[in-house]
Amino acid sequence: MIKIVRAQWYQVIRKKGFWIAFWCFLLLSAGSFLIQLYQNKGQDVYVMSKACNYFALMDIGVIGQYFNILFPILIAFPVALLSFDENIGKTGIYSEIRCSSYQFYFAKLIVSFFASFFVVAIPFLFNWIWITCTFPASTQTYEGTLNSAMYFGDSGYDFEVFYKLHPYLYELLFIVQLSIFAGICSMLAYSIGCYVKKYKIFIVLPIYIVYFVSNEIGIPHFSMDDYLQCPWEKGSVAGMLQMEVVFLIVAIVLCVKFATSKKEIQ
Repeated sequence: MIKIVRAQWYQVIRKKGFWIAFWCFLLLSAGSFLIQLYQNKGQDVYVMSKACNYFALMDIGVIGQYFNILFPILIAFPVALLSFDENIGKTGIYSEIRCSSYQFYFAKLIVSFFASFFVVAIPFLFNWIWITCTFPASTQTYEGTLNSAMYFGDSGYDFEVFYKLHPYLYELLFIVQLSIFAGICSMLAYSIGCYVKKYKIFIVLPIYIVYFVSNEIGIPHFSMDDYLQCPWEKGSVAGMLQMEVVFLIVAIVLCVKFATSKKEIQ
């Protein structure tokens, strides 16, 4: 199984879909950092905010609206579009005959998770490193004092005490959890992509529809917009975990069903 996963991983990173998603997220990350540098050019340290407040995915960030729009689309690029090409060209059969259908499709499912995980994690980890090394971390600055644990009011964030005392670690936790969410969304997109033989847009649409509906119906803690901005709103982490479980179950069921159908054909 490990050899199959490794082979599928090498196949994914050689495809342009993976690198399109990676470079788009990296450009958003770098663009946010460069904009923050330009906006703070010539500023006195006393009036500058803490470095953690310049993180690209902060709810006051300069790329938030663009990231929210692109996220549901780009996470489908690394593997889901590859599955579409395999369905059209029927090239997957050459790999599938060397192992069982279940091994082949579950390897794809695992690779889809890690592909989107790294596509999101690496660019925004770079952003976190850039802002941490560039902007002041001291809470003695004007904005820093206002946002310190002593003066920071109760704003209703998830893990708020942790956010007050360790904002940089909080942002690292945010990157990891968001990357896991992206990976599971990618697994769902891949499992749906197994059934799509015409029009690539149908691979991207399900995740985007869930994103749009979750934001429009207004059920507390189940708005995907809240999952994509740091810090999390109160209750958002619980809602995010529940959505991850549902997506994971649906992805596995669809993948098992598809693998079973392929085995019956063989």
